[in-house]
Amino acid sequence: LWGDSSSVHGLKLAACCRWSSRSTSVRRCERLGQILRLWENRRVEEYELLLRHAAAWARGRKRTLDAELVALTLRLRADHDDLPANQWPAGSAEHLMLVRWPAHGPSDSPDVDALVQSLDTLWSFLRSTGRMAAASAQPAQLRREAKKAAPKMAAACADESRFGTAKQLLG
Repeated sequence: LWGDSSSVHGLKLAACCRWSSRSTSVRRCERLGQILRLWENRRVEEYELLLRHAAAWARGRKRTLDAELVALTLRLRADHDDLPANQWPAGSAEHLMLVRWPAHGPSDSPDVDALVQSLDTLWSFLRSTGRMAAASAQPAQLRREAKKAAPKMAAACADESRFGTAKQLLG
């Protein structure tokens, strides 16, 4: 119960409503709700800013970057692997493509070529702008991983034994 952030948020909201006087209870609960929504959206906004910068960087170098595909990738990694957008350790590209995406990504396999090109652009952007985490692999190594995993990704995404519980239930 306590590890579930939505439960904690619910408790905070309930406590706010219970402890406040009747006249201010609604205002305080509404304000707390606004703060919690802003906090939950913080990560999305961080990705949006990062992706806007990456897209501008990519346009200037005539590189491919599918921002929606990369945003989905970053959310998958953050939600299930607890990795920030700028941390790409060795093995993480292959793990994303053959484990994480099949288990928790959309039902359909992504455009694998667009994913590989977009990730390569993201990694190059992160490294060249100094935003890549120190513990990350070099973009060339990540690129090799992605290219090696690419031919296997469609089969991995179609293999129901790789699906996470939610994906199995939703079919």
